Amino acid sequence: MAGERPPLNSLTAENTGPTVIVVSYILVSISVVVTIIRFSLSVERKILFGLDDTAYVLANLWAIASSVLWHLAAKAGLGQHINDFEYAASFAEIVAMVFAKGAFMLLSDRIVPRDPKIKMFTFGAIGAWGIFSLFVIAFQCPLPEPWVFQPAQCPTHGNLFYAIISFNALTDVLLASMIIPVVWDLRMEIRDRTLVAILFGLRAIILAPALTELIMMPTFLGTSDQTRITVARAVLSQITTYVSVLSAAIPRTNQFLQRLHTDRSNALALPEFEIYNAGQMSEPKHEEAPQPPAQNNSAPSIGTADNSQSSRKKRSSLLAWANHNTRRSNRQEHK
Repeated sequence: MAGERPPLNSLTAENTGPTVIVVSYILVSISVVVTIIRFSLSVERKILFGLDDTAYVLANLWAIASSVLWHLAAKAGLGQHINDFEYAASFAEIVAMVFAKGAFMLLSDRIVPRDPKIKMFTFGAIGAWGIFSLFVIAFQCPLPEPWVFQPAQCPTHGNLFYAIISFNALTDVLLASMIIPVVWDLRMEIRDRTLVAILFGLRAIILAPALTELIMMPTFLGTSDQTRITVARAVLSQITTYVSVLSAAIPRTNQFLQRLHTDRSNALALPEFEIYNAGQMSEPKHEEAPQPPAQNNSAPSIGTADNSQSSRKKRSSLLAWANHNTRRSNRQEHK
């Protein structure tokens, strides 16, 4: 009809590339909405912009860049002809996931400070995976056209993709599980400790698309028609990338999700932990560490709303005690 705009791309039996465009637009939209929610809550609760926020923003930018590249690949002939946009998109996805892992680690450390050796090991594992993955993608096929991926013509036959996917999943399992024993030692009610563990443990859901990629990899590598089969691989890699990025925001958006569910704002809010670790509370005047309040059945947990004056004092005392210990450990670390 006159006046109607033509479609961005037409999905046909001979051209399946538009599938990637649809998936990319959906994932970008979700990512933008979650980012707005995350930073709106930070502004509302007056949480300082930290390194975890910087890493999260960079992860989003690289993820969106990968989606744009996949879109260009589809327009240029993904699903029909070989092109180099796929090559660039794969690089962008790896960089996005490196920043997403870093953002997740920095957020968990901002909430519960970690031993410096553990942090160095974790960041080292993330960096090693990123460098290894970039080198594999860059040099697995011979020059002068390393972006033309034909498994039969590449020395590795594409088998190093198994290592990339497996190492990616292992680092995410490490990130998802390492905070649980630390959180379990906090002076919180069992319900709140469980909630915090679940929020961070949700990063393990990246195992679902990762395992799917591993299962499908023999099919991906077993055909010479790489441009058509790459459509399915592109969809899976985009899902894996955005799951990695979005899972770094789940702990921060918990309060928003609780409000949607209960229509109340008295849910456990993780940013309260971040307030004292970000240095927004004043340090105690005396050098002696304030004693933590005695535990009893009526003591509220951190992040639980309670309007009574005694409960607020107990919570303030606990936060001050935690703040002092955090600052003391930071001073020892700098020494």
